[in-house]
Amino acid sequence: MATDFGVTKWDRKDVIKCVEGMFAEWLEARGTIGGFDAAQGAKQVLSFIAQHGSSRFQSLTDSFMRVPNRAGFKRENINGQSEYLILPEIFEGEICRGYSAISVARELRMLGHLKLAEEKNLARKERLPELGRTRVYTIVYDNESELATENAND
Repeated sequence: MATDFGVTKWDRKDVIKCVEGMFAEWLEARGTIGGFDAAQGAKQVLSFIAQHGSSRFQSLTDSFMRVPNRAGFKRENINGQSEYLILPEIFEGEICRGYSAISVARELRMLGHLKLAEEKNLARKERLPELGRTRVYTIVYDNESELATENAND
């Protein structure tokens, strides 16, 4: 605007080129074109799983294993990836604390980590031990590929 009003002596094309370059650098440093909070929330969810995957998730294949302070359940899918079935109250109130759980779930869906229900809900209905049929957020997480991705980004 300053250039348009003659306050500066800059060429309009140079100003636009400079702003585009600054935006590209900012976007590269930011690391995502999505909402920053949602991206940070998705990282928080994956970090929670990396940290607590074997201590807070009850295996669906071992019905005798009891997990104190359970966050959900764990199983392996046909591709050999781990799936974490997270109870909504834990996902929304603990794991996504500080972020909008819906925005985080949408970001996880965009990244390919959230397994959707057939009706396109963010949470799926699953039959769980002791709880019966209940909604859960199903996160597909492969520790080895995630660690390789994180190391490549560092």
